[in-house]
Amino acid sequence: MKIVVVKSLVLGGLFCMTFLSSMLPVKLLAAVNDSSHRERRRKYQRVISFLSCFAAGVFLATCLLDLFPDVQDKLYTTLDKMGIITGYPVAEFITVLGIFIILIIEQIVLTVKENHAHNQMIERGEDEERRGLLAKPPTSPCQRPYRSISDISGEYRVVNTDNSVESIGYNNESEIEESHEHEHHDPSSHSFIRSVMLIMALSIHSIFEGLAVGLQPTAQATLQIFIALILHKCVLAFSLGMNLMQSKLTTWGVIRSNLAFSLASPTGIAIGMLIIDVSDSLAASLVNGILQGIACGTFLYVTFFEVLPHEFNSQQDRLLKLLFLLIGYSSVAGILFLDPDVIRQKKIHGGP
Repeated sequence: MKIVVVKSLVLGGLFCMTFLSSMLPVKLLAAVNDSSHRERRRKYQRVISFLSCFAAGVFLATCLLDLFPDVQDKLYTTLDKMGIITGYPVAEFITVLGIFIILIIEQIVLTVKENHAHNQMIERGEDEERRGLLAKPPTSPCQRPYRSISDISGEYRVVNTDNSVESIGYNNESEIEESHEHEHHDPSSHSFIRSVMLIMALSIHSIFEGLAVGLQPTAQATLQIFIALILHKCVLAFSLGMNLMQSKLTTWGVIRSNLAFSLASPTGIAIGMLIIDVSDSLAASLVNGILQGIACGTFLYVTFFEVLPHEFNSQQDRLLKLLFLLIGYSSVAGILFLDPDVIRQKKIHGGP
């Protein structure tokens, strides 16, 4: 009975801490939006930019130091048990497959959205031509070469040139300046589909993390993993919250997404408590490795195709952003060093 109580407390504590950490960026962004003073808004936005770089470091370290070694271990161990011996880089192949899955889905959605928006603009132009005088000329697709899914329906019309911004809509001077600094409208702008895929990848990973907790045979082992896991989850949840707040989701959309992510690890714990022998199944281990490999590709895509280009395209605070990127990476590296599984493997391989 004691082990069940401990795991139940761990389940509840993990959910609460993860959800609170993921909601911190919502409060931060609310402070930015409530500030009417331009200088104060600019300071807040700089902080948000730094935290986005921190999140990129977290995603990168989570992928390369946490997920990918697990993918290799799961896949090659399972294939070994199935009697399949191969020198083919299976883990690497599945990771790159994860990148292509997101890229294909995003480009399909973008193509459909852009075609729909283009057709609407043509119809609107024909209607206005019939009416005669035009109050505001429509914006042509060539005037906005850089758009993400969430930018297509945006109310601001901003064009990026080499070092200037041209206003086409009804932005005032301060909005133009802030759009130039923080809404680059480049191919790397945060998009809805990337955020959805990121949540799915993180949730799948979190379920298997929770599964590892739920399958522990003793209360001591459960608490050891929980201590390392809660630090990791809080940092990751905060980084996810930052990404969602920049994806132009509504506040309620962000809350629902954070809630779904926060429930993933407790769900894994509950499954592990109910099905204690699931880890002995070769099929389960193989599916685990494949899904985590796809999740690993998601982390790489979000880091290198979205966050880093979006932040480093700006000329401001390049070195500070680099510093926060390194801090994010180092934080996960340090937390993983406290992971009992990592320490145990070090001892097995002859470490001190």
